[in-house]
Amino acid sequence: MDLDVAAQARDKWRQRHPEQCAKGDEGEWLTTQLLADLPASWVVLHRVLPHDKSFDIDHVLIGPGGVIVLDSKNYSVRVQLNKDTLWSGKYALRRELGGAKKYAAYVADVIGIDARPALCIHSAQLPAREFTFDGVDVLSPDRLLRWLHDLPPRLLDVPIVAAVAAARTRFHVLGPVEPVSAPAPASPPQTPAPPPALPPPPGSNGRPPRPPHRPREPRQPRAGSRRFEKLISEALLSFGVLALAAWWLPSHLRSMPHAVTTTTVASARAPLPPPAALKSGSFSCPGRGRGWTLTVPPASTQAGTGAYEVSWSQSPEGPWSAPQRWQPTASLSVAGLTSGGHVFIRAHAANSADAPESMSMQVTPSAAC
Repeated sequence: MDLDVAAQARDKWRQRHPEQCAKGDEGEWLTTQLLADLPASWVVLHRVLPHDKSFDIDHVLIGPGGVIVLDSKNYSVRVQLNKDTLWSGKYALRRELGGAKKYAAYVADVIGIDARPALCIHSAQLPAREFTFDGVDVLSPDRLLRWLHDLPPRLLDVPIVAAVAAARTRFHVLGPVEPVSAPAPASPPQTPAPPPALPPPPGSNGRPPRPPHRPREPRQPRAGSRRFEKLISEALLSFGVLALAAWWLPSHLRSMPHAVTTTTVASARAPLPPPAALKSGSFSCPGRGRGWTLTVPPASTQAGTGAYEVSWSQSPEGPWSAPQRWQPTASLSVAGLTSGGHVFIRAHAANSADAPESMSMQVTPSAAC
């Protein structure tokens, strides 16, 4: 397909759906602002248009973590997850998930390097701030940069340069989208200024009117009264300073030991690290009728990374199991899983309910156990 034909098809779509396109442009612009903080080792191409296709790709990222094909979404309702697909309210996101995978496969075929599909969803509540569904990574805006930073290194400088050159040659890069601005309010109509007032007519005797009465200037106080007022104000100011010092100093001295103790205890508590990324595990059948057991490999090989609280469920809406402590240097086992379903595992740093949370989903085997 010719590039002009693809551009015409895109323009027709924007004319038919102006509100939807404006909301999508806002999501692309928000993602563009986030990606501006990436280090120089990453190259970001915005609004990538293939020469032989009618679709455009929001963002193509090429860096040490590999090639990421990122699609920006901007939803106003909650995004939910079930066994079949993701939902934005009553709208199923099958087409969006399939499109993300199709775009990644096309980019990988053009530049010769595997590409990873991802969605960044703005303005909507997600089941978790970072999770993978049907081969697509789904991210909230506050986790996008951290997720890119934590990707394992895959490309060196030379492959990155070669991949960027291939993308710029085979694609037409339009650049970042402009922010949508509201139209300026119409200015009120200008009313003409009234004509200047005419001078009053002369008096009956032909003489001009008298000038207005000028009030007398107030008398200046004498030097003696000014000195007396100055002494009174200085005395009142000194009295106020002494009263404030007498009230503040004892209370400050009584609170000093408590403040020193509180500071010492607070500084001794080191912040827990963010939760490790959950890896895919393997299933085993310990015995007939006992259900499948999922074994997740250790998330870290370094000792001293802290403990995490882990809970699991076979439905994204729960109920969730009671939290159990997990050391990331050891394996994690989840037993009693039913066949032909899903298992969802979420983890966050122990003793910190508002800490960042990682979530993973796997499909249990269809065979009975």
